[in-house]
Amino acid sequence: APLSQSVRRVVLIGGALTAAALALALLLVYLLLTRFTAPLRPLMEWAREFAHGNWHPRTQLIESGSREIQELNQAFTQGSATLRHYIQSLEETRELLEFSETRLRKLVNSMHEILFELDADGRIVFLNPAWKGLTGFTADDSLGKSFSDFLVDEDAIRDFDAHLLPRLHEKNREISLRSADGKRLWMSLDADAQTDSAGNFTGIIGTLSDVTKSVELNHLLTR
Repeated sequence: APLSQSVRRVVLIGGALTAAALALALLLVYLLLTRFTAPLRPLMEWAREFAHGNWHPRTQLIESGSREIQELNQAFTQGSATLRHYIQSLEETRELLEFSETRLRKLVNSMHEILFELDADGRIVFLNPAWKGLTGFTADDSLGKSFSDFLVDEDAIRDFDAHLLPRLHEKNREISLRSADGKRLWMSLDADAQTDSAGNFTGIIGTLSDVTKSVELNHLLTR
């Protein structure tokens, strides 16, 4: 009985010491992991801020004795500076594009000549306000229609056939358009076929200048 009690006491003391040593070891491991992973928390905050579009996070990075953590901090700092630079450049470029677009729109809208664009099938996809001022047709009613629907002469209608458009190149060509009130309008046509970077035909861009008075005067002088 005394031996059993001694053994039991030794086992209990040994178990307690083992449990205490295990708890101390776990505490040391936790402290070491906490100390090692502490510099990672600000990096996680940076990543979270970046994900929400905040390119100027206020979280301060923690210095670490680990070379890997130091390199990671440096990479985040440099990456953040680079992103801010790119974003600032993009914003400046966007502002310049908006200014240029506004200026170009004003120039196009104030043109006395008709500026038009056709797709690869010869349908009208863009018209400036001069179209309505000269022909009487509104842009909304004309967009999507074939350009040849507004032509009068058969040779011009033939040249604007979809199969011939990829070879279209006109300079100061006199053609006739029909106006909304049925009158014949004489126009000076400048138009060229357009291609993309791969060389594929994309459509036609051109201008039409009203020369009705000069053509009618020439016809009168001829008669």
